[in-house]
Amino acid sequence: MNKVLHVWNERKEALTTIYGADFTQRIINTRAGKTPFDSTIKDEYLRLRRLVVVTILDNLNGRNNRRSWRLRHALNTGGAEMVLFARKEYKEYGARLARVIQTRDLHKIVNTYNLRPTYANIDAQVITERFPSVDFNTCVDCNDLLVRNEVFRREDNECLCSTCAHDSYFRHNDGFWYDNEEEEPPIIGRYHSSKDFLGHIPSTFDTRTPKVRIGFELEIECDGMLARESHAKNLLDAIGKYKNYLYAHCENDGSLTNGFEMVTSYTGLDVHREQLKKYFKDTSNVQGLKSHNTRTCGLHVHVCKADMNVYHATRLMRFIHARGNEGMIRAVARRYQANGRGYAKIDNTRAWRFQWLKNALRGVTEPKRQIQRLNPERHEALNFLNTNTVEFRLFRGTLKYSTIVACLEFAYMSWHFTRPANGDDLTQESFFKFISAPENRKDSYYLRRLLHARGFNVFYKAPTDKARYYRNKAIKASGVTA
Repeated sequence: MNKVLHVWNERKEALTTIYGADFTQRIINTRAGKTPFDSTIKDEYLRLRRLVVVTILDNLNGRNNRRSWRLRHALNTGGAEMVLFARKEYKEYGARLARVIQTRDLHKIVNTYNLRPTYANIDAQVITERFPSVDFNTCVDCNDLLVRNEVFRREDNECLCSTCAHDSYFRHNDGFWYDNEEEEPPIIGRYHSSKDFLGHIPSTFDTRTPKVRIGFELEIECDGMLARESHAKNLLDAIGKYKNYLYAHCENDGSLTNGFEMVTSYTGLDVHREQLKKYFKDTSNVQGLKSHNTRTCGLHVHVCKADMNVYHATRLMRFIHARGNEGMIRAVARRYQANGRGYAKIDNTRAWRFQWLKNALRGVTEPKRQIQRLNPERHEALNFLNTNTVEFRLFRGTLKYSTIVACLEFAYMSWHFTRPANGDDLTQESFFKFISAPENRKDSYYLRRLLHARGFNVFYKAPTDKARYYRNKAIKASGVTA
């Protein structure tokens, strides 16, 4: 307190010495709010304030205390007027932030905090400690507070806010944001980088009940004729985007020798058919690539669980693993080795031994958790361990358009075939009747075509020469390669 009085007396003495006692008292009264601020002395007052600051700094003889720092900071950042008005602005902001915090509205609180005055050094802990269950981050560029779902990731995994990301960075296919002045990032992203930016693409299947969407991962090897990046770039140029949505992304996969994995967004069969046709229909696009004739590649189809319960999942498990269906399953999967070489195992005992079901239900009541416990590890023909999807891992890799779509149709139709509560007839003959029904033929065309070609008794009517002629004519007119 003595130091404060000492500084104040020095300031008052300096004012009196320079401008006289009367003018000094007018300034003191104005600062204390005893008299209105006289506009006629405003300019003189500001000039005087600056002189007083200089005088006090001289009198302090450069001592490194808090008041000395504040006065020097005022001189270096815009003049003495900042000292006059900043305190009022900070007080108003503090009161406003306190009122918003009392509302417990996280969105409003974060927005208010991020609109803090310039040079206001407010610890974000005043907010984060009130919401311990929320995952907060801070923008590395502007120090704004961010909630987890509002974060943009820089290439070094640091957090960015939306404004900084769009102003100074650009987003690459790997899902990260790169500085506008840096070199173009790689075409093939890191493993699982697709999760950062791929999502749902609207389709006509969204009008159906339940809404069952599909995405898939296709592993591809390169034979060395061109660099991996060149092949991945050609693929993404052709099908990387669907309208205003990102459809496909390429990422690294440690299980591949010299290749990459193509991952798609979740959508309906109609969008998949339309997109895949642009690249895989023309066999010249896949020259130098391999997927079927390898020991490393697979096709993994993800179907959203939607309203699936544990009994629906159990019927799907029995259908895939039943010994009587094994011929059809292996024909569609195009894997004929026992147990699918260990990464897509088919276990016939699951169709009639139900200890795995008892283990899944024991001590767990949450439906999603029950489904996840149906298989102890993910390297099986069906993987239920994912939170929101069922993964069909049984398919061998392929670069053939009709086979890719047939695998997608099989996963989609299997999900619906095993859904009815009374659907205990899970034989392949019943499945053939299901996909051959008139209402299901549109969604199973390529699947029925594949099964028919392998000698199974399914309804399939090959296109006539006349129909093929008009179809090829329409494709030629549209400019799409057949």
